[in-house]
Formats: sequence, structure tokens, C-alpha cells
Amino acid sequence: MSATRDFSSLLSFRKKLFPVFVVIYIAIFPLTQESWVSLLPYAGAIIALFALYLTDGLRMRTILLSATTLWMIHNILLGSW
Repeated sequence: MSATRDFSSLLSFRKKLFPVFVVIYIAIFPLTQESWVSLLPYAGAIIALFALYLTDGLRMRTILLSATTLWMIHNILLGSW
């Protein structure tokens, strides 16, 4: 899913694909949720979507850093490091 998301963000019509991926992530979340901690990677994924599809340059990198921080917190809370 991430590879498809990242590749499609390079396309010229990427802004039209943004809502499609958001709906996919929102639809998948209830199926895979185990606890409140499960919300962190999904929030990170949606933030990364926003960064990849709707921003560029330094702003994109800064937003991706915040998404990565959510993933790191998730992994630390689960002891997966």
C-alpha cells in the first residue's frame, strides 16, 4: 500500500488521488484496530498522504517528520524497536 501511495504521489494528477487513499485508510482502520495505539500509525499515514500529495519541498519534509514521529511513538509503546 505504501509503495503504491508513494509512487502515485509522483503523478501529475496526484491531488485527485489524495481523497481516494484517505478513504482506503479510513475503511481499513476499523478492520485492523486493536487498541488506541493503533490510531498512531493510521494518523501518521494520513499525515504522510497530506505531505506527499498536497505539499512539496521543506514543508513536505517537515510534515513527514511529524508522521514518522507518530510511527516511532507507536513502536516504542509496543516495544517494537
